[in-house]
Amino acid sequence: MSNVMPSDHDLRTALIFCYHLKKNAAESHQILVEAYGGNALSHTQCYRWFEKFQNGDFDMKTRSVADQQKSLKMLNCKHYLRMMMAKHKNI
Repeated sequence: MSNVMPSDHDLRTALIFCYHLKKNAAESHQILVEAYGGNALSHTQCYRWFEKFQNGDFDMKTRSVADQQKSLKMLNCKHYLRMMMAKHKNI
């Protein structure tokens, strides 16, 4: 085991690598623990990232709940504006 302190991005990249090697989340977590010891992602974090990968989401950024809610509000606002513009054109 090395003294390297991997960044979150490094760990997610390693998980994508394991995913493409057909490793499951538990196997991938074990590999990270062997390589990085206590600096590895938790078992739960590995499962969450694998769930995202299985859904086709390979975006490496983490999003806070506040960011997700903000995105949803913007999407709803754009939808509302489109509806109003379409309605206005029909008047």
